[in-house]
Amino acid sequence: FLQKKTNVCLLATDVASRGLDFPKVNWVVQIDCPEDVAQYIHRAGRTARLNTSGENLLVLLPHEVDPMLDSLEKNKIPIKQIKIDERQLFSPLLKIQSLLAQSPELKESAKRAFVAYIKSIALMKNKEVFQLHNLNLDEFANSLGLSNTPRVRFVSRTLERKRSKILNTSDSESKIKITGIETKDSSDEEQDLDDFLRIKHIHNSSHCFASDDLQASNVTTESEDVKKIQKKRISKVKLVKKSLHMSKRIVFDEDGAPVNTNGEQSNKFYDLKDARFRLEQQDADDKKRYKALKKAKKNDYKRKGT
Repeated sequence: FLQKKTNVCLLATDVASRGLDFPKVNWVVQIDCPEDVAQYIHRAGRTARLNTSGENLLVLLPHEVDPMLDSLEKNKIPIKQIKIDERQLFSPLLKIQSLLAQSPELKESAKRAFVAYIKSIALMKNKEVFQLHNLNLDEFANSLGLSNTPRVRFVSRTLERKRSKILNTSDSESKIKITGIETKDSSDEEQDLDDFLRIKHIHNSSHCFASDDLQASNVTTESEDVKKIQKKRISKVKLVKKSLHMSKRIVFDEDGAPVNTNGEQSNKFYDLKDARFRLEQQDADDKKRYKALKKAKKNDYKRKGT
């Protein structure tokens, strides 16, 4: 038999923001910033269907507030900013960390969610709203219950390309001012990092070389730079090999806790008993908070009735 539910919460991506009609949707909570104003309208349009009323809540990061509100005001979409009472807030972080410690599958899902969100921010076109460099990656990883921040390679590559691009443009501008010879400036963001490390033109401020001497000096400097880059790569490989550790044998007791070879319990590993205790404590606090809210609602109904 199908049981009729009075309260239902649906978690969905932007796939459900258009083309689907859910009846009697009272609230739409946009937990992340929409791509543009049209996307905001599609999301908010899931409620208040067929001449009914509904509520929409948009959650933004501090650096997203001003540019997003400006774009909404330009499109004549009224929106009110509300302040949350800090006394009503509670953090489920301990419960999330305990669940991730007990389930490796949940931990891997949290890592994938972290990488997917960072990629989505990096691919957004509106850079005034979506600012990758203003995101605190450590705090975001911690909010997902991850003790360590996952490494996202394309983020570090993007930052390195931007830095090398700035250095390359500043060097080329200084050379143009000194020698009066135009040099090429690469504006392609997808160019490899090795291209930035190569010296294309070498000019001296106190001497002027002929064309043959200039070509010879360029060849020698490029060969020297290639050797330096190869040495750096070899040194990086050595550092990686030093950082690698051989696999160790871990013994577990009857309760599932890791034990040292001497028979003592290891303090380096996660304590499952402590995690279960904290999880039970969080559940008890949640139940007390729910009972208090329910009691407050009943008192409000009684006051309104009288």
